[in-house]
Amino acid sequence: MVEKRKPLKYKLTFDDLLSPSEKQMVKIHLVAYELEGVFKRHMSVLFDKLEDELRETFVNNGSANLRLFLEG
Repeated sequence: MVEKRKPLKYKLTFDDLLSPSEKQMVKIHLVAYELEGVFKRHMSVLFDKLEDELRETFVNNGSANLRLFLEG
């Protein structure tokens, strides 16, 4: 699960289907390949893009269509 907060912070959680050793393996890979920073930068870009899309949908189509967009 990823949540956007101000300031932007991320929390990585694991699917309950993963075993403890699989969860540890993921953590080790994040550290070994320095993936945490890459992940954070990528998520920041995605959040910014989504925010822009939502704002554009609202401005161009109104709140009812924004709701439809979000539900879709």
